[in-house]
Amino acid sequence: LSFIPASFLVFILEERETHVKQLQFISGVKPYIYWISNFVWDLINYIVPCALCILIFIFFDVKAYMSKENFPCLICLMLLYGWACIPLMYPLNYLFNIPSTAFVISSCLNVFIGVVSTMSTTILTQLGDDEPDLLKVNDILKPIFTCLFPHYCLGQGFLQMSILYNTAE
Repeated sequence: LSFIPASFLVFILEERETHVKQLQFISGVKPYIYWISNFVWDLINYIVPCALCILIFIFFDVKAYMSKENFPCLICLMLLYGWACIPLMYPLNYLFNIPSTAFVISSCLNVFIGVVSTMSTTILTQLGDDEPDLLKVNDILKPIFTCLFPHYCLGQGFLQMSILYNTAE
């Protein structure tokens, strides 16, 4: 799911580089209308791969996510990830001039942030049983990661659903 929001950056950069965005502003489109319409269009385009991912979960019948308690959570988690991650990509368009470079770097950044933040808090939680100081560090990192990174929230959501399902079983 990290690649999908990064792909929306390509279109914004192409519009900026070809000056289509400026033409729209000159034609009378207000900047907030431009960004809201981009966001709504990107959300609509995010729903299609999101629905396909949910169908994959259904097709493979992953019990931890298909239980009657977790399935609505899975849908909400995946939809809210798009809602949070798409706007996070928009400011990155000012850092790049080449759309393909922006896509590759933002995709890698999304994957890296998601994996590293989720794994670091998981490892700190496991090691915190032996070392109480690590739990203090973990207690500081969790709210920071939660506020800044939707990728972390997605990873933690999947992890927590799996843990809760396995505990209930």
